[in-house]
Amino acid sequence: MRNNFRYVLITFAVVLGLTTAAFGQRTTGSIEGIITDANGSVVPGVSLTVTGLTVGLSRTVQSDEQGIFRVLQIPSGTYKITTAATGGFAATTIEAVTVTIESLTTANIKLGVASTAESVVVTSDQLGVNIDVSDSKVQTNLTAKLIDQLPKGTSFASVLRASPATRPEPASGGIQIDGASGSENSFVVDGLSVENYRTGTLNGVNNLPTALIADIQIKTGGFEAEHGGASGGVISVATKSGSDTFHVDIGSEFDASNLQPRPRAAMLRFVSSNANAAAIAANPDYTYLLRPNRDKFLNIYPT
Repeated sequence: MRNNFRYVLITFAVVLGLTTAAFGQRTTGSIEGIITDANGSVVPGVSLTVTGLTVGLSRTVQSDEQGIFRVLQIPSGTYKITTAATGGFAATTIEAVTVTIESLTTANIKLGVASTAESVVVTSDQLGVNIDVSDSKVQTNLTAKLIDQLPKGTSFASVLRASPATRPEPASGGIQIDGASGSENSFVVDGLSVENYRTGTLNGVNNLPTALIADIQIKTGGFEAEHGGASGGVISVATKSGSDTFHVDIGSEFDASNLQPRPRAAMLRFVSSNANAAAIAANPDYTYLLRPNRDKFLNIYPT
């Protein structure tokens, strides 16, 4: 009985620890701003609604006594912010507010008088890349708009080279960040670690298609203690979710044999062994044109 109780207690502790780690690896962001009137004075108690344009989410909050509002822990994507008409102020709309993984997006609102409807356009990067001035991490965020504009392959690993510190390196585990091999990096998809349990590198089945990606964050320095096992970098990926609009993505991939490189012919010095002779016999079309005549006296192929 005592052993069974101990087993249950240990199992519960392990599950609790894994759950805490999973919740610690966030895939959400936040929106913050100040609501002011035409003269720059703060306006408290204003109700505003955040509606997802690419995410099926809607949330309503109010500004505090200092006119500050915060919308915390919302999925990465594009949102619209609307304020209701109140206290002599007109309704206001902010279009295309982009939220990225673990970043704070600033969206300040200036209210107009009640006689007019105010439409505010937030001045930001056209590709949705925002700079979080409150964060000290060294990171690169790739939004869905930016990914669409980049030359890429079919999987998300093909766009990671957009980060200055990241480059593909097949000899060191696939992805190299700041000189660290692939096994020294951490890969997180929707809050879950997806590294290979044996090699620590990214599994091929977890290298998701770019069409399914909503946001990619590549952290190369100053990241949180929850990623303490990563001595290279942390790559966090958020997948797309449903929204209120209907959309379809169709793609195809093919390899043309005529566009593929042929086996490179090797200049052979000695052909006295059976292995070299077999190699030449197996690829006669690629070797006979490049092979000079064998020097019968020295028994070598001159170079």
